[in-house]
Amino acid sequence: MNDPHDDDGRQVVKLNPAENRELAAATLSRFPAASGDVIDFESASYRERLRWDDEEHWAGMAAELLSPYVRRGERVAVVRGNHVMPVVTMPADVAVRHARDILDAGPHFWIHPLGHPVLIECLMDGQVTVAAIPEGWIPSVLRGRSSGHDGRPCPRTRVPARTGTRTPRHPPNRS
Repeated sequence: MNDPHDDDGRQVVKLNPAENRELAAATLSRFPAASGDVIDFESASYRERLRWDDEEHWAGMAAELLSPYVRRGERVAVVRGNHVMPVVTMPADVAVRHARDILDAGPHFWIHPLGHPVLIECLMDGQVTVAAIPEGWIPSVLRGRSSGHDGRPCPRTRVPARTGTRTPRHPPNRS
């Protein structure tokens, strides 16, 4: 996927350490951590939780989850849970075409559509969680990369502030 002789590979951009830190501060660091590097979604709200059964199912799910960003020609960041593989950005359509490669590289990972307050966590047990990133600004270092290599900045997106009460994922038991 990162082959410089391949059209898709030439569109993959490795982030430098400062960009990695800024992306983490604006995304992953805004969530409570569970054991290891996964997000503690028992303590944080999320929009949707899905499960994939095999690589084929994951590829279809990735296409569906990323379709709004593909249509707009936007970029996504792929962050690995092991910190050995670099954080990369790529057009959303490249991520969809290479969804199986992203999954196969393991371990768990996150996909962040740049310029949007969304984070998708994919665990190797088949669990996929889609969550709104808690309040804050989208990384400014990545603004120029989110719309491609033409240097046009992506608009800064402000995530709505929390209202002080969290909506429960499940209605309370009133018995």
